[in-house]
Amino acid sequence: MCVSYTLSRSTRKFLIYEGSVIIATMVDVMIHYSHLFVLMKLYPIVGVPVITCLMSIFLHHRVPQHP
Repeated sequence: MCVSYTLSRSTRKFLIYEGSVIIATMVDVMIHYSHLFVLMKLYPIVGVPVITCLMSIFLHHRVPQHP
């Protein structure tokens, strides 16, 4: 079976992106259950997936957009 280079590259990028977002989500879950933001008195952002948002923004700007 012959798979095009573009398809394999797109699949690899998708898997790397999704894996990174899943890891960031798990970090956010650990922060939430450890009540770290409450201990640091950062009440306005309790429950906000900060790490996931930052990782998604970082990955979005790192991946070149092709027309």
